[in-house]
Amino acid sequence: MLKLPIQEEHVSVRRTYLLLMKALLDLLAEMPFEKISLTDICRVSMVSRSTFYRYFEDKYDLLHYCIKMYIEGLRPVEDLLYFRNMNSLRIFLTFLLSQAQENLAQYQKIYQVNKNGSLMFLIQHDLAEILAESGWHGESKGYRLKIAMPLYVSFMSSFYLTTLKSYLELADDYTIADYVENVCRFVQRDFWRQRKTRHDKMPPVTVFYRVNRRHSLFYILYILFSLLCVFIPHWNIDPRNFRGKRGSVILFKVFPRPKHIFESDIL
Repeated sequence: MLKLPIQEEHVSVRRTYLLLMKALLDLLAEMPFEKISLTDICRVSMVSRSTFYRYFEDKYDLLHYCIKMYIEGLRPVEDLLYFRNMNSLRIFLTFLLSQAQENLAQYQKIYQVNKNGSLMFLIQHDLAEILAESGWHGESKGYRLKIAMPLYVSFMSSFYLTTLKSYLELADDYTIADYVENVCRFVQRDFWRQRKTRHDKMPPVTVFYRVNRRHSLFYILYILFSLLCVFIPHWNIDPRNFRGKRGSVILFKVFPRPKHIFESDIL
């Protein structure tokens, strides 16, 4: 429920504010803001046109007042607007979405009807003005912005509005706690985590070398020479079996070394 201005103490005045705000919200759930006329607001609220002009200039002024009253409901966590740490952000978003949860069905209808219209732009514009006021108020309390005030206002108003719009779309799939936790992970840039399963092991990388014919012949000869160097010291080659004529086949008669059992045989 939107809070009424504290300074307005008269019952009839409070009733008029309440009727006009409720009429605007009901109409926003049925038609885009551009199509709502002052006649429609007065008809639904049962307030005369002259009474309307006594409090507001036009429907834009009434919309700005509704947004301001919604922000007024966040005063208990006003100090958390400056987001000194992630815990303050988590508390503020939980409180913000809890307020939206009270009239979730109506807010979802308003968003679905006006998501492509000028209402979103008007809400962000009014929200930026309120954030600018709170930013200067924060500096008077000793807080100092590390970025320029216009950038802070632009970024934060977009962040608030996007968070709220996304929640209205996904409220049926997530609880407030789960949604806030996901938003905090996004702010911390904690997007991905590696899933550890038995299929996550990367296969060994096999490197294939392209070898031409000359190199392959060289590698074959090199391997054969290495094998000969290993085994020839353990063999006896009879030189009488060499036939060194060109073009003839050289035959090797390989005799294994005799095994000496007794030391006397060695001598």
